[in-house]
Amino acid sequence: MSAEKIHIEVVYALAHEQTLLMLDVPKGTTLIDGVKLSGITNKYPEIDLEKSKFGIFSKLSKADVILREKDRIEIYRPLVGMLDFDLHCHSTFSDGTLTPTQIVARASERGVTMLALTDHDDTDGLAEARDAAEKCGMSFINGVEISVSWRKHTLHIVGLGIDPNHPPLVEGLKKVRSGRGERAQKMADELAKVGIGGVLQGAYKFTTNPNMIGRTHFARFLVESGHCKDVKSVFNRYLASGKPGYVPHQWADLADAISWICGSGGIAVLAHPGRYMVGRRSMGKQTMHELLGVFAELGGGAVEVVTGSHTPPQYAEFARYAEEFGLLCSCGSDFHGPGESYRDLGKLPDLPLGCRPVWEHWQHVSALKAA
Repeated sequence: MSAEKIHIEVVYALAHEQTLLMLDVPKGTTLIDGVKLSGITNKYPEIDLEKSKFGIFSKLSKADVILREKDRIEIYRPLVGMLDFDLHCHSTFSDGTLTPTQIVARASERGVTMLALTDHDDTDGLAEARDAAEKCGMSFINGVEISVSWRKHTLHIVGLGIDPNHPPLVEGLKKVRSGRGERAQKMADELAKVGIGGVLQGAYKFTTNPNMIGRTHFARFLVESGHCKDVKSVFNRYLASGKPGYVPHQWADLADAISWICGSGGIAVLAHPGRYMVGRRSMGKQTMHELLGVFAELGGGAVEVVTGSHTPPQYAEFARYAEEFGLLCSCGSDFHGPGESYRDLGKLPDLPLGCRPVWEHWQHVSALKAA
């Protein structure tokens, strides 16, 4: 009597192509044996079964997991190298815990050779960071991360290679910052309703730049006062959408943010897009597709593919989106401070094969200026 069979799929996803194989395997087959039985390594001999990571329907899985009917195995390229560029991080000029000088020193210690400081809605820390970078021989890129409202979603658009003195950008960021104090008061009022008092004063205690008060400052105070064990827990319990301390806010318009960045000579990057696809008010794949289409049409130039909050499946997913919409690919830790970030500065995984890196933009601009 023949063994019972199940139907599975095996996918190998690169930035420029995706191979799908369908096959029947004996019930009880492990993930790694399913990959071997598919014969996909015959077509792609570079696949290293010892080093590659695997997923089932975009969820990282162990090689010895037992497959079920209609499982789709995804094979991710091994992260054989680490990038020494970090194009997304924050200092005390927004919601980071280190000064620009300390950020540069830490990045240098960790082998970063090109750094962009991208504080939220503020560029006042760039001069200090650039001076520190020059002293340690590090390439430095002027950056900013602009808070944007699009439909019902809050997005972050990173600007890289900007001129921080460009008048429309200066005025635009000033307008975005102006609403933070009012929102902070409303957040404190909402938290008081659930019995947590003194939050506004406590949050301001954690700001170096009071004009940039935000949810992270509230979170640090709530950790200090014993309401939660860490910043992530505070967001999950109090400050995320639908939670007691969450207050919606109208940020910059997407078209305006892209215009300010591009007008200043920079390139607009959609930051950590995977984060917009989780949570109670997350956008689905169709909405993400629509967002990327609008973003590219308005002049957006790149998408963050490798970033602190993304998983290996998301590296491949957003590399494919970049290819589809003709966008360059960026990378950054989104570092805010020791113990508060998904990743430390630098040592980021490689961009997936086939990605066109965002630094191609600067090479192009340099070539035009030299012509």
